[in-house]
Amino acid sequence: MSNDHDSPGNSDGTDDIKLIELREALETALPAAGVKKLNIIGFDMCLMSQIETATELGDVAEVMIASQALEPGMGWPYDVVIPAFAKGTAGSRRIGTDIVNAFDDFYKTVRKEEIATLAALDLSQVGEFNAKLEAVLVKYEPTMQKNWPTLARAIFYGEQYCDRTDYRRGAQALATFDILDILKRLRHATENFPAENEYRDFMAVADKFIITSANSVRRQLSNGVAVYA
Repeated sequence: MSNDHDSPGNSDGTDDIKLIELREALETALPAAGVKKLNIIGFDMCLMSQIETATELGDVAEVMIASQALEPGMGWPYDVVIPAFAKGTAGSRRIGTDIVNAFDDFYKTVRKEEIATLAALDLSQVGEFNAKLEAVLVKYEPTMQKNWPTLARAIFYGEQYCDRTDYRRGAQALATFDILDILKRLRHATENFPAENEYRDFMAVADKFIITSANSVRRQLSNGVAVYA
C-alpha cells in the first residue's frame, strides 16, 4: 500500500508499505500516542479483507473494515462515512456496521455497482477464528490424498476475486478466495465429511468474527473474509 513511484530506496525507483511494515509502524506509534489499540482500521483499497491482514493487525485495532474484492474507483462515500464517527456513544462494532451499510447503499442505489464488497471484522476474534479453522484442516488432512480432487474443485469453483485462469500466472496470481465458501463446498462435496464437529465450531466463531458483510449482485457468495489460496 501507499505506493511511492519516486523513491530512492530501491533500484527501480519505487517503494511501498508491506503489511508487516504497517503492523510494525502501528505497534511503534500507538504507545507513543498513549493509545492501546485503534478503534477501527479501514482499508479503502482492493483485496484487503483477508485473514492474513486481520491476523497481522489483530493486536493493533478492534475492528477492521475492508473489501474482499477489487474496490470501485470512487472508494468509500466519505460524506456519509465521516458523520458515523460523530454519534457519541456508538462503539466500534456499530460504527463499522454503519460504514459497511453506507458503502453498500451507495454502490447499490447510486452507482449500480455489481461487484462491490465490504465487511467489518471483530479482530478480537481472529485468534479463535484461526484456531477453529486449523482444527477443521487438521481433522481433514488424513483424507487429503483421497479427497484431493474434491478440495481442488472446491477452491477452483469457490467465490474468488480473480479470473478462473488466474492460477496460470504462477507467483503473480492474485489467488484470493472466500474462506467460508470454500469450506461450505468442501463439506457438501466430501462423502462422510470427517470434520463435521470442527466445521460447526468454526462457523460459530465465524459468526462472531464477521460483524457484517455487504455484497453487490455478482458477489452474493461472499461471506466477508478471504484467504490466499
